[in-house]
Amino acid sequence: MYRECVLYKPQIAGLMETSVVTTIGFVKGAPDIDVQGFNVYHKNRLITPFWKVASNSYGKGRGVVGILEVNFIKPTHDKQDFEKSVLYQRLEIRLKDMTYEYWDLHCHRVGYDNKKIT
Repeated sequence: MYRECVLYKPQIAGLMETSVVTTIGFVKGAPDIDVQGFNVYHKNRLITPFWKVASNSYGKGRGVVGILEVNFIKPTHDKQDFEKSVLYQRLEIRLKDMTYEYWDLHCHRVGYDNKKIT
């Protein structure tokens, strides 16, 4: 619900400029359903389902889900996670920021009161 697309341009040394479109929104049924996180794909293969990048303290970010494909980060050999590189850490920080920005702008649409949550 209330889907939004956000462009992310990672800084990759020595490689061509890459851009990733992240689709973010509330899960259908929010705020009653306690699901949040990002489904992260690598070459059309789901690597990390519902990756929780934001801490769920005080409910901020609850119900926010997203989808993105990150072909610029190598998955581990068993394709169950990504290698913990600088690019991975930067992506995690940016997704956390995206979650909180989206929450602050749209939480009132699904019944949350932003003023009570810090």
